[in-house]
Amino acid sequence: MNRASGDNYIAVGVAGVEGECRQKQIDVGDLADGAAVCAAITACAASTDALQVELYGSVERPLCLATIAECCREHFRYLEITDRTSLLASDYVRTLARENTVRGLMVKKLLRLCADCRHDEDRVIYELALRELLLRFAEVNGDTP
Repeated sequence: MNRASGDNYIAVGVAGVEGECRQKQIDVGDLADGAAVCAAITACAASTDALQVELYGSVERPLCLATIAECCREHFRYLEITDRTSLLASDYVRTLARENTVRGLMVKKLLRLCADCRHDEDRVIYELALRELLLRFAEVNGDTP
């Protein structure tokens, strides 16, 4: 079983699966959590055994791609997930930014950097950093994202 991952990308399964690799975009903005995202992805399993999925939309909390991929992988021979979601409109993130903690200060700084960006490429990098920060703090606290 091959597995590759990056900041907002993960792939699991056997590379070079014969047949067509279906591509799908899923708006996860209205989905409650990672379990709902997993259900939306596995709903595509009936029509394909190889899927490239792009997640998009505004989310309240960062998605843990490793957890989602683990939940979905038994339904596909190959699964590739790219996370294009945004946390910038999240009430949860704005609440964290008001905390007088290291996490709160770091969230506030990253939000300020995102707001001051002149280039979309830089904003993407800062938002990836924000996502990673929140996932790491959740992991340390024993929370499931």
